[in-house]
Amino acid sequence: MKSILVPFYDYYDDDASASAVTTACHVAKAFDSYLEGLLVIEGENTGLIEGDDAAPHEIANQIEEHFRALVAGAGVAFAPTDVDRPRAAWRETEGTESHVVADYGRMFDMIVVRRAASHAANSWRHTYEAAIFESGRPVLLAPSTPPSSLGTNIVIAWNGSTESARTIALGLPLLADATSVTILTVEGGLVPGPSVEMVHDYLMRHAIAAGTRHVTPDGQSLGETILAEAGSLGADLLFKGAYTHTRIRQMIFGGATEDIIAKSGLPVLMAH
Repeated sequence: MKSILVPFYDYYDDDASASAVTTACHVAKAFDSYLEGLLVIEGENTGLIEGDDAAPHEIANQIEEHFRALVAGAGVAFAPTDVDRPRAAWRETEGTESHVVADYGRMFDMIVVRRAASHAANSWRHTYEAAIFESGRPVLLAPSTPPSSLGTNIVIAWNGSTESARTIALGLPLLADATSVTILTVEGGLVPGPSVEMVHDYLMRHAIAAGTRHVTPDGQSLGETILAEAGSLGADLLFKGAYTHTRIRQMIFGGATEDIIAKSGLPVLMAH
């Protein structure tokens, strides 16, 4: 996890953007990572906000200043060329955020996406989905409020799927750095694939000791059950394969990924 990309745009939802940076800084400090804030200026005339009277470069400068203040407050230096410590940098470009993140994000180990609460900031979903489906990289979905810790107590929501296996593989550095790891399975939530014992043995070969836990939903959905168990275990990071069932099916009928995206109060590492 040596390079982290954070699409940063705080105009509509300052708290969500702050949480994304704080979440990314936790990872950067754990792995002495390079953390890059990315502002994508959208629109034919490079106007950041339609109908806003301020010049685009003035708004961009304000956003960059906020990003710099957040990383400094989290103890990460704005020193892009210093390879011996966690450091941050800033980039501005033009285009559509989701398209830029999907392409540019392929050269990072992780993409951290904000989960904005306001209706006006729904574009974060487009960015998240583009990152999940098109970047080939894991996405760390930040909670709506900044977490106080990340990765000390990890719960893996295992369902036997390709997506869950890929999330584990891409998140191995985080798992190796954790104090506690639990492999969680939920009755009725498994698809054909490796058993939880096989996952346990796989992690052991990477010198990662993990416990296992199997639960039965008590009137809750699969996603709600996963979140409840992660909370009861005191997790500060959840691993979840994204969209074992198709995105369209989950949007229509519901699903664990959609539940967790909408309701999780802790950071979630996802891969498809």
